[in-house]
Order: sequence, then C-alpha cells, then structure tokens
Amino acid sequence: MDTARTKIIILLILLSLSLVPEVLWSQQEKLKRALIFPKYGKGISGYVVGIRVGTEDDTLVLFSGRQTEKFLMEDLARVVVLPQNEGGNGFLHGALIGTYVSTWLLGQVNRYDRQPTAYLTETYSKGAGLLLAAFLGVGIGGGIGYFVKFSDGETSFAFTGSELEKRTSRRKFYELISGESDSRNFHFSVQGGHVYTQASKDFQNAMGSNAYGYGETGLSEFNWLRKVQLTYSVEPDIEIGGAVQWSGEPSISDWNYYFQSSGASLDVVGYYGVCKYKPFYSTLPSQTDFSVGGGIGIVNFNYQAYTRTNTGFGLQTVQQIVEERTLSAIVFGEFNYYFHESLSLGVVADFVYYPPKKVPAVANLPEQTIFGNGCIGFVLGLHY
Repeated sequence: MDTARTKIIILLILLSLSLVPEVLWSQQEKLKRALIFPKYGKGISGYVVGIRVGTEDDTLVLFSGRQTEKFLMEDLARVVVLPQNEGGNGFLHGALIGTYVSTWLLGQVNRYDRQPTAYLTETYSKGAGLLLAAFLGVGIGGGIGYFVKFSDGETSFAFTGSELEKRTSRRKFYELISGESDSRNFHFSVQGGHVYTQASKDFQNAMGSNAYGYGETGLSEFNWLRKVQLTYSVEPDIEIGGAVQWSGEPSISDWNYYFQSSGASLDVVGYYGVCKYKPFYSTLPSQTDFSVGGGIGIVNFNYQAYTRTNTGFGLQTVQQIVEERTLSAIVFGEFNYYFHESLSLGVVADFVYYPPKKVPAVANLPEQTIFGNGCIGFVLGLHY
C-alpha cells in the first residue's frame, strides 16, 4: 500500500496544475487601484504606491500610468479603492474545487459497500485516478470558474466631516493599503488525507490480510472527506467555529461463502466546537499562515465485528456491536498558502481522541481497545 507521504505529494502536485497563472497575477495585485478626488481639481485614477508619513501631513503616492504623483492627505476629499483585476482567480477557484469534487464523486468506493465517509479506492489513491480527476476538475471546474469574477468590492473613504470622522477614515484607508485590514472573516474548509488506522489495522494483523475491501472492492487508507469546518475571525490571529469530523476507518472483510468469513467496520462521526490560533501571524508573509487548534465535542461511535460460518444448512453469524455517544477532543495544525484572499491550500495533521472503547473478541477477531486515530493530508479553504 502506498505510503502517506507519496499520496500527499501526488495530491499537491495535481492540485497545483493551475497555480502558474495565479502566481504571476498576484504580483500585480500588490498595488491597489484607486480613484483619487482632491478637494480642488479633477479626479485621477492610478495605483497607490504607498503613503509617506510626514511631520505635518502624510503624502499619498500614486502611479497614474505615465508618472508618479503626490497628494497631501489634507488636500483629498475622497478616495475610492477599486476592485482588483480578477483575471485568473475564477479559473483557479474552479480548478481546485472541481478537482476536489470530481475525485470525491469518482474515486470513493460504491456506497453499497458500507464504507464510512469517502475513502478512495486503491486505483485512485495510487495516482492514476487522481490524475484523471485532476484533468476533469481543471477542465470543467476551471472552465466554469473562468467566467466567474471574484471581486473584493469597491471601498470608499471620505476625508471630510468632523476630525473624528476624518481620522477614522484615514486609519481604515491606511490599514487597507498596508494590508493590515482583513475583511475575510468567515473561513470554510474541507480536509482529507491518509488516516493512520487503529481498528482496521488490528483486523488486518489478525486475518493475515494486507488489503481493505468489502466484496471485491479494494480500498486505500486515504479519506477524501476527513473534516468540514467553518470558523469566524474574532481577532486577526484567532478563529472560533464548528466542525464535523469523520474519523471512521475502512471496513474490511474476507468474505467467503463456503468457509468461515469475518468482517469489521468502524464508523465515527464527531461534532465539535473549535478554536484556531495563528502564533506567527505578525511574522509570516501575508500569503502564508501557520495555525494550531483544537476542539471539544460529541462523537457517535459505531463498531461492528462478525464471523459467518456455512453450516451446510445456512449461514451462522456471530456478531458484536458497540454503539454509543461520547465526548471527544481533536487537535490539529495547519500550514496554508493563499493564492488569493479568498482561496487557500495547505497541509494539515490532526488527531481525534475519545475515551477508550473495548470491543469484545469475535471468533478469530481479537479483543480491541479503540481510542481514536490520526491523519496527515491537505486542507482546501474558502475565505469570505
């Protein structure tokens, strides 16, 4: 079975097929396009190069396309920061989202095989299927996204009125130009990755089997839908919100009609309140972030193990079921790269813990104690 490292490298390479146009475009987005309206005279458009802080008054430096012009802030009545040119952003959004959706639809095992969440078949986890899904995602999703414009919107700052109003407008304008203003308050993400299984691995060891499956379906340990999360920025470096996490493991069976067969499945779904903290928010480049987080919640735990024996008069089944709801905790760490203010892709590691569950032995299946599992994978984020 492929190692987790190989799978993650393949995934990141495939998802990065559409990055080149965006990286080139991002170099132009560093300068804000604006309309400048002096108190006296005509308005002028251009790119805001920066603001020079002076002892008596600050100076706005504008590149109008042919030359650099300077305006004292005291002489400005209004500044309108225009939406950034979004060429390429729609294509990138569509390509990444399309790749994720196409892999989810095509790569996971048939739902009739009783598998939890979205474990990929071995064909997809080994790269060939991921490559097909990437081309479909880039072609279809990117094509649709090309016609969609992701705009930051128009922002107007008026430097008239009372002294308090003028100071407030200046402060907000300076924050926007310097990049300190972050209007992206809501963060939605989906996570997938290689799961380091516990219950399923014990079953493999007991049966001497080295493959997952139900019937003739071969599975990998790569869960395409590990977690869905929505958070809100209460501070630039702190987010709070909720998450749904699928920490079940691939069902496994050595089904044989004529001889004794065994099988086991573990389905765990958790609902958490989460908090994220960015310890290097002020030191890392604005296009990257590193965050650590955790959460407390409740999981629905369902474990089933069985053996079936053909007695000659029919199938005799011996089964053990452990089903309950209990408290759970998660911890995770992420490193993200922002291709655009509204789109990010990163690597993530997490661990899900719940109080140890002892499941009884069934025939040749040993007694097990299950308490959670870990995952290393990717996280795709949308920010609004």
